[in-house]
Parts: sequence; C-alpha cells; structure tokens
Amino acid sequence: MNEMYKRIEAAAAELGLSVGSIADKAGISRGRLAELKTGQTQSLSAANLKRVAEALGVSVGYLLYGKEPGRIIRIDLDRPLPDLSEFYGKMTDAEVMRFLTAAADELNRRREAEKK
Repeated sequence: MNEMYKRIEAAAAELGLSVGSIADKAGISRGRLAELKTGQTQSLSAANLKRVAEALGVSVGYLLYGKEPGRIIRIDLDRPLPDLSEFYGKMTDAEVMRFLTAAADELNRRREAEKK
C-alpha cells in the first residue's frame, strides 16, 4: 500500500471518516484514491493533493512526506468555542502553540481592520 494513502487513511480515521468520504468531501473521485491505494498511481495531482489535504485538515507536506504534525488550525472567532479541555489533551505542545498563535493573529488582524 502506498505511503501517501496510508497517511490519508490514518488522518481520515482520526476524524472518524472513511477514505471514500474524504474523496467526496475533497471533490475527487473515489477511484483516484483507490488507484493510490493499489499502487496504480504513486501520487495525486497538485490540485487533488491540495483538496485532500484541506478535507483532512492537514498540510500537503504531511501527505507527501509525513514529517510534520500536519494539522491546520482554523479558528472562527464569530462562533462560540466548545469545551476544549478534551481537545487540548490530545494536542502536542507544538499544536497548542500553533492554535494560540493563530488565535492571537486573528485577533490582531481584526483589531487592525477596526482601526481602518
């Protein structure tokens, strides 16, 4: 089985999703990921790779090389945050720092926009 496919499968499982549902969410054919699984192809096009990474919430670099934590931190400050205690318990120190940095960056961006 292709290493990239293994990373896709593991990230999907972490989200409680199937690889097929990730293909659907990414807007690519399930067959394309099946070809990756069976070795008929060794990679995805850049566009499809980006779509799959976004659907999984990981970086393209993680899918290609598996060397970074890969989680993308998205913050929507217009919605109330859920209880994050369980979520934080599963995060590495680096992921917590990225989360807090992303939140601070978003707040700063909003403050700057309000000044204009």
